[in-house]
Amino acid sequence: MTKSQNTLERSAEQIIFYDEDCGFCSMAVRFIKKHAHPKAFKYYGLQSDMAYDLLKENFPAYANMDTLVLYDQGNIYIMSDAAVKIAVCFSFPWSMLACLRIVPGPLRDLGYRMVARLRQKSNNTLCNNS
Repeated sequence: MTKSQNTLERSAEQIIFYDEDCGFCSMAVRFIKKHAHPKAFKYYGLQSDMAYDLLKENFPAYANMDTLVLYDQGNIYIMSDAAVKIAVCFSFPWSMLACLRIVPGPLRDLGYRMVARLRQKSNNTLCNNS
């Protein structure tokens, strides 16, 4: 067992992994920190040792990802599934975003990918000015 996994086992908190080199992603994490319960999540970059140790074994495809990943009690959520699970922990009125879970996953993921494309297009501004 690695140090990262051992640390995780002592913690009941959820972990958000994000692309810490992306300004848009960093803004999203600041939004989450502002609107979620203060102790709801721990945050690590997808490039971190924690992500490598935890995700490589449980989710090998993570190495090629630049998406939001939520690790919650051994379960891994990505894209819109992660976003909806995170929104549950927001304070009102932002917690209402969790109602998006009634939208079928493929449609939510389509919206997520559209936002991701905008993020990639804004790479020259947001991602270089985080």
